[in-house]
Amino acid sequence: MTRSLFSTAAAALLLLVVPLATADHTLPKISKEFTDNFEDKFVAGVKSPTDMYFTPDDKYAFVTSKFGKIWRISVEDMDNNKGVPEEVFEIPHPMCLNGARGLGGIAVHPEYPSKPYIYVFHNHDKYDDCVVSTELDEGPVNRMSRWTLNSDLKSVDPNSEVVFFETSRLGTQTHNSGDIAFGADGMVYVTVGESGSKKEKNANGEFFPLARNVLLGSVVRLDEDGNIPSDNPFTPAMGDKKAVRCNKTGMSEDANANCQEIYMTGFRNPFRFAMDPNAAKQGKTRFFVNDVGSNTWEMIKEGGDGMGGVNYGYPLREGPCEGGQDTKCEPDDRYQVPTYSYHHVDEHGGAITGGTFVPDDAGWPSSLSNSYLYAE
Repeated sequence: MTRSLFSTAAAALLLLVVPLATADHTLPKISKEFTDNFEDKFVAGVKSPTDMYFTPDDKYAFVTSKFGKIWRISVEDMDNNKGVPEEVFEIPHPMCLNGARGLGGIAVHPEYPSKPYIYVFHNHDKYDDCVVSTELDEGPVNRMSRWTLNSDLKSVDPNSEVVFFETSRLGTQTHNSGDIAFGADGMVYVTVGESGSKKEKNANGEFFPLARNVLLGSVVRLDEDGNIPSDNPFTPAMGDKKAVRCNKTGMSEDANANCQEIYMTGFRNPFRFAMDPNAAKQGKTRFFVNDVGSNTWEMIKEGGDGMGGVNYGYPLREGPCEGGQDTKCEPDDRYQVPTYSYHHVDEHGGAITGGTFVPDDAGWPSSLSNSYLYAE
């Protein structure tokens, strides 16, 4: 779809083109010649928006609010600067809203409206415990579910929830992520933050984002009904006979039993990611994950076909270097190097919050062909 530019006002701080062919790790300078090609205008108002997803028929955008509400806005009205949000649904479960917790992501089934499903990632106060703690047995969980729209397509059947997975408990209130999108392969991809758990280890001494028995810090891949695709990297069909489902608790108690849901590992806070529409036209799934870094690096990490099982190495690796450093940058064959990394700088460069590919058929200047735009 051509309507793939930035989801929310929260992501619209900087608009930059990724120079994917360069090894320079400085943040590109903002070019007035480039920015003059864009218009910044108000189209609709939603309090604390966190995500936006356009319907495949390009008629509506579904917008989520941190506080648990889902809104629908007419694209035609937005184009005419008079978008009026209609409340579609409010998550009926108790949620923790402190810090970065809340309703994080939404996607619409690619065969909408014949399959009137929306997919949602949100915080769930499952244990009546919104504490901020370093203990593994305290705090809420994050949940990813599918809900069914009613026949009017502007309300949700409150009894239709199908829970796809829940994470382990989250003592910290940060790094939730929870972006959702369909690939060209028809599978649902979900980014799961490490919840500030970079110090936590499994029984094998592996940090949670690196461990394959914990969903935190990973990209999850499921089919449209929440089942495990047989070609996921850690499945019996792919030779991993010990792999198990981790959808109930977000982890396997056996550190040697990998989670079948996991597609990729080694992420910190993969807040937003974008599917490549140009690759999709060729029947290929390709995406870029915008992984928010710590104090030194921001990262764009590639995923998609042929990359199942890839580990990006966080927290042992961040950017092109050992974790948290801009030295000791020799490659480590165990871990994938990000497609693009850039340093934090004083005036900007603190959190990569969104991105989109430029579609070939968007009618944009040829200078932007094969480009990826990202927001700071």
